[in-house]
Amino acid sequence: MAVQIHSIEQGSLADKAKIIAGSIILEINGHHIHNFLELQYYAAEELLNVNYRLPDGTVKDVRIEQDWIHPLGLTPSEHRCRDCANNCVFCFIDQMPSGFRETLNIKDDDYAFSFVYGNYITLTNMSDYDFKQIVEMQLSPLYISVHTTNNELRKKMMRYRQDFDIMERLRYLSDNKITIETQIVVVPGWNDGEELRKTLIDLTSDKLNVESIGIVPVGLTKYRDDLEKLRPVSDDEAKEIVALAQEVGSKLPECLIYCSDELFVKAGVEIPKEDYYNGYPQIENGIGMIRSLLDNWDLFCVEWMDTFVAIEGKLVFVSAVLAAPYVAKIVEDINKHIPGKAKVVIINNEFFGHTVTVAGLLTAQDILKQVKLQDDEMPILPSSIFSVDNLTIDNKRKEDFEEVWNREVLVIDSMLEIDEEEEGYNIYEV
Repeated sequence: MAVQIHSIEQGSLADKAKIIAGSIILEINGHHIHNFLELQYYAAEELLNVNYRLPDGTVKDVRIEQDWIHPLGLTPSEHRCRDCANNCVFCFIDQMPSGFRETLNIKDDDYAFSFVYGNYITLTNMSDYDFKQIVEMQLSPLYISVHTTNNELRKKMMRYRQDFDIMERLRYLSDNKITIETQIVVVPGWNDGEELRKTLIDLTSDKLNVESIGIVPVGLTKYRDDLEKLRPVSDDEAKEIVALAQEVGSKLPECLIYCSDELFVKAGVEIPKEDYYNGYPQIENGIGMIRSLLDNWDLFCVEWMDTFVAIEGKLVFVSAVLAAPYVAKIVEDINKHIPGKAKVVIINNEFFGHTVTVAGLLTAQDILKQVKLQDDEMPILPSSIFSVDNLTIDNKRKEDFEEVWNREVLVIDSMLEIDEEEEGYNIYEV
């Protein structure tokens, strides 16, 4: 595999060297180029000997001396994501029906995306060369789905064929100064109980460079008829998981183990304070979002209140089940200052099933069916129901909601963050 160039910046060093769009970069300074990270890394030298193939198949060499004034000007084509080689018994993508947002059907397991975007990878599809490149380029941190440190159990859960020693690979990365953020998806009857205890103890060893361990409950939809029979984490099991995490974590000099918001809610345990999360290393994993929501409201409530006062009519906050009690507290505060101004509508996930309670998996069709608006009400949607492409799971945009409801729709940051530099309230235009 090599890297194809999508475009050349006009007036750049690559332009002057007569490299053209469509060319394939084969080597830089004798190093084979396999992906955009290697292109970026090896092209950072002052003198570059570039071996490339033109679109007509002609192979050429060119020497480029960087002046640090003009850009190199090589824009690679979109990276083809490396596919997952596993067939996990709990894979959420296997529980997705067809016809939904295309990105939800991609089983990515790419270390380049792990480094750049924080995507979780399993390491099972990587060669020794890949590990060598990670170390050479110091791609840190990496986000790794561990699930269990019991190699036989991990193989059974993730259903890969080869023998794979997860602890050996984690030690190799740690020994070479790669920071590791880890994830455990707890599947009742599989990797919970004593298996989870062993995994936590293994991952918190001082021989590993693990900075965080996120524990999340398995996500199950109603589309599992032909899949492995699994069950969701019960409330009592959530209590046991939270207690175990606190027990193992209490023996560490600092907190490394973080339970997801869903586990705290199911366990009936109060959401921890901000200092528990140590800077929120696993916020993208749904760990600490509720605490962030509550703290941002406390911090910016005056600014948000000014925003809400300026809106004519009443506000209808659309919420998933998980966050609903906390959104309700915010609505209560609003109504104390502006009586009768706001209410919450809780959306049950009819499409995926009631065990799915997070906003990011709400469909537009469920929201539109369950929200009934009065003439003077403005709906407020959380930004987390939309992708970076501004689409819901079922490919609807903000404009689609506005068309059905025949009114303006407000989309606000799911955690009520405010960009103070922009002097705005993160009211999203999607």
